[in-house]
Amino acid sequence: MWLLPLVPAIANAVLRVFYRFDVSGERVPRTGPLLLISNHPNMVGDPASVAAASRRPVRFLAKSPLFAHPLAGAALRSLGAIPVFRRKDDPSKVHLNDAMFEEVQRALGEGSAIGIFPEGISHGGSSVAPLRTGAARIALGAAQLTSDAVAIVPVGLVYGRKKEFRSKATALIGKPVDWIDLRDRGEQDQDAVRELTARIDEALRSVTVNLEQWADAPAVRAAEAIYAAELRLANDFGAKLDRIQGAARALAAQRRSGDGEAETLVSELTEFSALLSELRLRPSDLDFRPKLRLVARWIVKRTLFLIVAIPVVMVGAVVFFVPYQLTRALDRALRLDDVERATAKILSGAALYLLWISGLAIFAGLRFNAEVATACLLGLPATGIFTLWLAQRGVESWIQARRFLVLTVRRRLREGLLRRRRELFERLEEVRERLDGAQQ
Repeated sequence: MWLLPLVPAIANAVLRVFYRFDVSGERVPRTGPLLLISNHPNMVGDPASVAAASRRPVRFLAKSPLFAHPLAGAALRSLGAIPVFRRKDDPSKVHLNDAMFEEVQRALGEGSAIGIFPEGISHGGSSVAPLRTGAARIALGAAQLTSDAVAIVPVGLVYGRKKEFRSKATALIGKPVDWIDLRDRGEQDQDAVRELTARIDEALRSVTVNLEQWADAPAVRAAEAIYAAELRLANDFGAKLDRIQGAARALAAQRRSGDGEAETLVSELTEFSALLSELRLRPSDLDFRPKLRLVARWIVKRTLFLIVAIPVVMVGAVVFFVPYQLTRALDRALRLDDVERATAKILSGAALYLLWISGLAIFAGLRFNAEVATACLLGLPATGIFTLWLAQRGVESWIQARRFLVLTVRRRLREGLLRRRRELFERLEEVRERLDGAQQ
């Protein structure tokens, strides 16, 4: 387990290069027995996200076939991973899970942090899958081995477009599960196992996006953004997720009621979202009334920034052109589904960039001297990260410039979009009031 203490820092660095990664919500306990439970939409990206969010060493459960591969097995053992023997992998080895439960419970009893994905599968579904009972059994068993309370903390992983480089990714840490009334009942008590599993399920759903179908995502996100804009609501990720969950539940309830208006409203919200996306606008942008003085100041500042940034970005793009193109080519050649594709891009990209940097450092050492090689080895990663940051700022500047132009020049369009936003808000309010009345 020699690599385990380094994992949070390494995972955080890799994730922040590939994604625009952010951590929100509660704080993870830094000491004491900890069971981290998470959804599993992105294979190897998920344990990296949980480890980065936790900021402490976390041992994960991993399916046993991975340990059979020489390289993967050695890597997993260096990370302190614990094998899980699934029936679908090899029914004859399921009995070995008894030893797995004992090892995990002993680790928790010693104050370690354990990460588990209680869905039991990595999937691209629109909602959290039914949970297995393993997390509850582990917690109940570990409680018998320690006088310290085992904290069960949900971590919701939300990816914008998980297979796309520099897309948004967030780890939302929820409040610990309240299970003090169950801790003395033990893992043999099936009622306690079922009850704790239900509480874990509720906690995990509270920090994740759960939709009936992925086709609803644009409409649900548009509904949340319209509400936030019309009511001037807080825009932190936790509050935003609460509104998204509320919109998803309202849509599901209206469908179940047999109201045919649900699909019409979904269609209209989706169309409104698509139009704003085409204009690179958000519902809240429509309230912006740019003043000429502020716009002029902004243009001057951004122009100066771009004068400095563009040469640096061009140098970085040239230096890292080869590994970038190789990663893209490998991604096209593999033909994987979205879940596997995101993982493959993260792993292949990390490997190719490290090999490229190492190769350049070796070349510099042979061509010049050891000092130049060391400078390359240390300086190139920093150069790459700085290039990414500058490029991202440049893209954001371009998007903001387009917003200024649209909102300033196309005033009639803006006024029409504002009216449409208000109409949709009033329709959403009618749905909410109707559903609230039906529940009373």
